[in-house]
Amino acid sequence: MKKELKFKKASLSKNDAAAITNAASKFKCDIQLYHNNKKVNAKSLMGVLAISLSLRCGDELMITAEGADEAKAIAELAEFFA
Repeated sequence: MKKELKFKKASLSKNDAAAITNAASKFKCDIQLYHNNKKVNAKSLMGVLAISLSLRCGDELMITAEGADEAKAIAELAEFFA
């Protein structure tokens, strides 16, 4: 399952990145974030921080998830980028 969305914040702080990884870690499914030809594990703080450095308002990104709770995971994580 995947969801494409536009980033609607000015930037993504390190606290935001930590909140994303904490939220992603509670799901059993595999969750990936894609931005500017980069793919990172949403459960990896270093990965989410790497994407946050280049993420700007209006940029497109994609969240993918595979596993039992994929729909719920994507719905919850999408809220962090809206």
